Parts: sequence; structure tokens; C-alpha cells
Amino acid sequence: VIPLGNVEVEYPPGGRRVFREHAHTDARTGYEFAVAHVPKAMRRGAGAGADEDEEEPERPPFFLVADSLGRRERWAKALRSRATLAEKPTVLRAGYTKSSKPAETAAEK
Repeated sequence: VIPLGNVEVEYPPGGRRVFREHAHTDARTGYEFAVAHVPKAMRRGAGAGADEDEEEPERPPFFLVADSLGRRERWAKALRSRATLAEKPTVLRAGYTKSSKPAETAAEK
């Protein structure tokens, strides 16, 4: 599970497929991107001297590898979109069910 509150999606610099520190791993066969946590104080541009009562623990980045460039772009776009909604609650639609009644099995017929 990757917490998406206060994150940014980053690509390897210089148009590379993987980050330099992972070039010797199996990640080199795919397209890597990182989900990096950015504390609220840094987002506002306040720097290290931000409000002391709003300190949040720093989280390590999550490195993900997609099997194609297109999939990396789609995943990054979806994560960015969801990250902007991270402060809002996820609401389920009322009254939705996959089936109004359970399907009959062959044994019941």
C-alpha cells in the first residue's frame, strides 16, 4: 500500500528508463518511476523552518517499474490524479451491487 497524501511522481532524470541506483537490477528491463513523499511544509515552499506542530514523518520513496513506457505514463497520471484527491474522503455510491440476486449454480437447477 502506497500512501498518496503529499506525494509527487518522479521520473529518472535525463530521459533514462531507470534511476541510476537501480541500473544493476532487473528494473533495467522496464520503465521505472518513483512516488516520493513531499512534506506539507515543503509543498508550501516554507522550507525547514515551517510550523513545528504540523511536522509529519518523512516517508521513503516507492520505486515502481512498468513493462512499457505507455503503462508508466498511465500509472503516473492515475497516481497524480489520486494524490490530488488524497485529502478528500472516498465515497461509495449507495445502492450499487454487481447482481441483484445470487446466480444459480448448475447443482441448484
